Amino acid sequence: MYGQKFKALRLQQHISLEQAANRVISPSTLSRWENNKIDIRFNLVIKLLDNIHINLKEFTNYCKINHSNPFVAKVAMYYEANDDRHILQLIQSKKKEYQNSHNQFDLLLLAIACNCYYDLTDNNVFPVSYQKKLFYILSNIEYWTEMYINVFGNSYEKHMQTTTLYLFVVIMA
Repeated sequence: MYGQKFKALRLQQHISLEQAANRVISPSTLSRWENNKIDIRFNLVIKLLDNIHINLKEFTNYCKINHSNPFVAKVAMYYEANDDRHILQLIQSKKKEYQNSHNQFDLLLLAIACNCYYDLTDNNVFPVSYQKKLFYILSNIEYWTEMYINVFGNSYEKHMQTTTLYLFVVIMA
């Protein structure tokens, strides 16, 4: 899926396969990724994006959030309605759920909700300890699924402290 999105952006800018793959991967590997035949490592995606002059935030915005998860769908609905009160209720509920489960999926969902809340209120309710856990999870992912890309794109800029974000980008590059 993300390879196809990358291809669409590359073609919009009239960038050849060879130019996009330059010094990162072979053009044939890029072609296979763009056609959903293979997956590639996230650090390579970042380098490829640089070759087509797109930053990671722009790419994740272009790919959009997947609302197939019921929790994310609710957050998106309230976010689009500028209803920060209901988002905060979802955050409190998901925070309790995460405190009981310590399930990383719950943390990832919490990060999305907190980011939407922050975007509406400029109030960061995502605890620093959770930011560190999120950083650890995201920095140890080898193959990025749609969910991981969405979480990263919807949390890194607003929640992670500047030094944490810098370290994450350095690790991934």
